[in-house]
Amino acid sequence: MWKAQIFYTARGEVVESAERLSMSEMKSLSSVTEPLSECFKTFELAIYSTEQLNSALKKARSEEMFVLRGKCDQSRVGKLNKLKSHRSKAVFLDVTPMSNVIEHVREDQVISVEAGITIKQLNEYLSKHGQWLPIEHYSDSTTIADVLDEGDGGTLETFCSVKQLVLGMELAVAGGTSIKTGGKIVKNVTGYDLGKVFVGTRGWLAVPHSVHLRLFSKPEAQRLLAVPFSHPKNTILFANAIMASGLPLHCLEAVDARLLLQLTDLGAECRRTLGLFPDNCQSILLIGTRGHQEVVADVEKALEVLIAKAGLSAISVTHVAEELQRAGSGAFQPLDRNYLEVSLAASHMAYFFETRWEQLAKPFWSARIASGRLRLAKGNTIDDEHLLEAMRPFAQLINSSGTQPLTVSYSNSSMDLIVQRLDASLESQQALSAVIKRLKHNYDPQSDFNPLVRF
Repeated sequence: MWKAQIFYTARGEVVESAERLSMSEMKSLSSVTEPLSECFKTFELAIYSTEQLNSALKKARSEEMFVLRGKCDQSRVGKLNKLKSHRSKAVFLDVTPMSNVIEHVREDQVISVEAGITIKQLNEYLSKHGQWLPIEHYSDSTTIADVLDEGDGGTLETFCSVKQLVLGMELAVAGGTSIKTGGKIVKNVTGYDLGKVFVGTRGWLAVPHSVHLRLFSKPEAQRLLAVPFSHPKNTILFANAIMASGLPLHCLEAVDARLLLQLTDLGAECRRTLGLFPDNCQSILLIGTRGHQEVVADVEKALEVLIAKAGLSAISVTHVAEELQRAGSGAFQPLDRNYLEVSLAASHMAYFFETRWEQLAKPFWSARIASGRLRLAKGNTIDDEHLLEAMRPFAQLINSSGTQPLTVSYSNSSMDLIVQRLDASLESQQALSAVIKRLKHNYDPQSDFNPLVRF
């Protein structure tokens, strides 16, 4: 039975949504009126400084509160209410007020920023200096902290992944202390690059509050081509051939045509362009490049030759490039992130579409060949568990060829993120589990951070 999701202020008053707390209120959380049985007391605290962040973490530790980064929403509170835990309080730390540029060394193409700055704000600042951070995201409100949590750079991941962009970080760990990883320039990064460990963990180990990022020169020009396909398998095979060509690409995103067509916020021109594709179009391959005018023109010509040799046709969509790439990055946003992500080589992706996709009733999908991301969903009513179980025979088939166990990740009505390795040997599972436990013990020994993540 669903329980009412109730939020409490620091004065014990019931409100419809979580209330932002001042530090004085944060310090008196122990006096909050007890909530109804089995319901979490949830708070949202706006963070303005590292000192305030560490102080909040110390208080959370003493109060045995779970700590989640981000704004409080009813979906996550509902997940907390399903937990079996002796804890009954949780605080959501909103770091968006920490949005300053700390240091920008233009000649080294490196910038240090607070984690609350949005990608849009940062690139608007960098544009004035002729530089650029190659991250594409669906929403203008996406922050650096969001990107670090998810480890997803959008369609521009083909050019440079989030982990490659991060040179170093400063993070607040459980109990209220800060740690540093990496450095401000590449030559200063020695030893194990621990910063990569924190990328993509959804706030499970620490809360990043500042980050040192690698930058690139702002591209003079860009081109984006869209190639329609009647079957996903052919899309993946051709995308892999384009990758093997060695051409300097910034985008190579294969997207289920149904996903793009269901996006309600596409502009009229973008919708008109999508209407140019043939009726039997099941998927679209977005191929993009950016850089100097001459280089971009040469790459576009080379792509056109490859496309023609394959007997395919392409539509230039450069005039709606930004909108289409943002749509590609956030194609699953209307499904509220309810998808299964599978790590696969291109050849295994093609084999999946040849042998399993239709058997699974053609789930919505998108694929990023360069990073091996295949995302699968079941319309607007995804059944993660069913899809996961259906992938197990496929995992066994792949693993029998001597490759690494299939890694899948997904969210559901109870958890923000679940990561599993399908058909892995007991020895392999135990070894990985030991590493994960050591990481958790080193950075969050009392498991204060995000309980809605399971590796």
